[in-house]
Amino acid sequence: MPSNARVSSGTAGKGGLTLPGTSDEETIQANIAHVLANPNKLYDHQSGKLDAVAVIEVAISERLETIKHHRAVGGRQLSAWSRDVVAGLRHEAGLMEEAARRLRALGITTTFPLALQLRRERLNPLPTVRELLAPARKVHQSGMLWQQAAYLLDAEKLLPGVDAGKIRPELIKIAVVTKLGKGPLNLSLTAGWGHAGQNGVTMPGKGKLATRVVDAGPDDKLPWREFHDVYLNESACWKDVPSPVWDYTIGGYQVIKKWLSYREFALLGRALTPDEAREVTHMARRIAALILLQPELDKNYAAVKAASADWSEFATGAR
Repeated sequence: MPSNARVSSGTAGKGGLTLPGTSDEETIQANIAHVLANPNKLYDHQSGKLDAVAVIEVAISERLETIKHHRAVGGRQLSAWSRDVVAGLRHEAGLMEEAARRLRALGITTTFPLALQLRRERLNPLPTVRELLAPARKVHQSGMLWQQAAYLLDAEKLLPGVDAGKIRPELIKIAVVTKLGKGPLNLSLTAGWGHAGQNGVTMPGKGKLATRVVDAGPDDKLPWREFHDVYLNESACWKDVPSPVWDYTIGGYQVIKKWLSYREFALLGRALTPDEAREVTHMARRIAALILLQPELDKNYAAVKAASADWSEFATGAR
């Protein structure tokens, strides 16, 4: 590689294999020097001696795994930050692979893959963390439940089917802003959801709800029968908010009620904008989608728990 290649943006990883602020060629040479200076590096800090080239190969695999993680989380549309991270990791992995290639050309090679070498050189090898977690990881990723939950909790992005595009049938009637009387829609929040307390602290208020219970239809499988109309004022409300959605808490606070308490007309000094009124609708639908996901999340948790390793066996030395 040319000596004036672009500066590496890597950070020091296991074994100090990358050097920030150096040229590509300098980084490659530093990787080679590190291996030549540590021909019998103790990687597992016990009895598992590794050929030093394996340390570079492990560092490469770690970067490739991180790239896979970014792509799995971000999907096709990676954020600008993720694109920069992925580009940097790919560049670092390329520099390390070049260092490993030159070492192999000198006859310094890894005779066995990392896991096999550990097993050969330890009398009673412990399974690797990857091996221990493999069954649970397979179950955990079933249906990408974790990704669904993550998307629902990321309120900064619109989610198709929930608050964008064609809304799912079970969510479309939830928390619709509804005018109750004649005249223009009034979005002033004056139903008493919050008021100013001492030292500028906002205190929650009782507000106004209208509650009703509906009978389940023959095809109705939704887990709620009680609904609230949540009033903005005497002439407008968010209609049909399921009771579990209204009661949903994070950190001990009712999510929707807490949001409303800070936006009373007397505190905000103005009416809600249409986007702010829709935010309550979006919030309620996201919470409803999370609640509907809970049975699958619970089953997934039970399956992961059943597939997990008992670490106490290894802590006590049992086999």
